Amino acid sequence: MNIDSWHIIMRMRIPQEGPCDPIAPLDLPHSLHAFHRVSACDSLNLEGYHTFRGGFWNYFSLGMDAQVSYEFHSERKRNPEKFRHQLRNQGTYAKLGFKHSLNHLSSRNISQLAKVKIMKRPGSQWEELKIPRSIQSVICLNLPSFSGGLNPWGTPGTRKAQDRDLTAPYVDDGLIEVVGFRDAWHGLILLAPNGHGTRLAQVEGTSLLCQHSAARHTVRLTRKGN
Repeated sequence: MNIDSWHIIMRMRIPQEGPCDPIAPLDLPHSLHAFHRVSACDSLNLEGYHTFRGGFWNYFSLGMDAQVSYEFHSERKRNPEKFRHQLRNQGTYAKLGFKHSLNHLSSRNISQLAKVKIMKRPGSQWEELKIPRSIQSVICLNLPSFSGGLNPWGTPGTRKAQDRDLTAPYVDDGLIEVVGFRDAWHGLILLAPNGHGTRLAQVEGTSLLCQHSAARHTVRLTRKGN
């Protein structure tokens, strides 16, 4: 079986007051442990930026889901003895998700954090993705498996598929499914028959540009399947 794998290129602008010291691998956040900084002679390197390269098989997410994932892994790293049972782990993860759903100050909508652009098909132009203001998490999904095997994309009905040019997800179709969630309560819909998140787009590539206003807030990114 052939399975798509996806590359991630992350660039961070070097502060104008001078270049930053190189980031030690062990100081990188959990989700970037398998990322590597490109060399100065690499074609991906851009002057004035720190450039990192990585990849994923399963999914990449931005927003509240990534924030919850970060807190979960941080807590598990501090207290590994409390995370030895799958059901308890799932309960802890759900508790963190609902905490952020109730605390609106800690969960900002995606439009406040980043501008998302998409390339629908190979060779097409990049275009800005219109995301409802209520969306607090965006997940770029390669495999139809998320949060314990749930499928956030689902199977679009015939009419929706025709109107929006959508298809059922396949692991080797060269496309990423971009799905949005409002909060943890919204995620519960995945437990219902035919439940799915907000289908935003089905694309060949995505670009995330963190907004200048987001610099005052922590922007979490996470990925699974590296």
